[in-house]
Amino acid sequence: MLGKFKKIFNEFLTPLTKFFPKKPNLLTILSPVIASFTIPIILFLPFQYFILTIPILIIACFLDVIDGLIARKYGLVTKLGSFLDSICDRYVDTIILLNLVLVTRDYLISVVVILSLLGSYMTSYSRAKGESLGLNMIGVGFFERSERVIYLMITYIVFYILKDLQVLLIMLIIFAIITNLTAIERILKISKTIKC
Repeated sequence: MLGKFKKIFNEFLTPLTKFFPKKPNLLTILSPVIASFTIPIILFLPFQYFILTIPILIIACFLDVIDGLIARKYGLVTKLGSFLDSICDRYVDTIILLNLVLVTRDYLISVVVILSLLGSYMTSYSRAKGESLGLNMIGVGFFERSERVIYLMITYIVFYILKDLQVLLIMLIIFAIITNLTAIERILKISKTIKC
């Protein structure tokens, strides 16, 4: 859905690439490493420090954007880079959702997080599988990774402000439904295209 704005966003960020090392794979790997710093904050600090997880996760997601820009700008796009990017994205997605389980220690939220992860993974996997079959999957699906990350950061903020488990649960249920519908949309698109 935000795909149409991605080009404008990338053009805005491209000048920032000069401030980073020309090592996109290093930046890719740093993304989940930095995101993992949020786990001890949640496990060992009082709830008021939960707010610190948001800028850390934004930095981790920013590195995920900037690595691709650097790779394309300097002709460093590789199959290894694409592979690492996909794997590291899944780790960051998992950490973002795992944090909500750790901070709440709530059974229902844990179940919804598992369903959310299933939707996120299937959305990404269906795209990867579709592309491996030679299909153009750009823009297929109304809740791609950019939208998922933005939605989850909003969820973090709302939960921190309201401190209400019911609101968090509702937001996560919506997330789980939309991610799984996006995966189903991609699966149907691929099924209709290949047909055999």
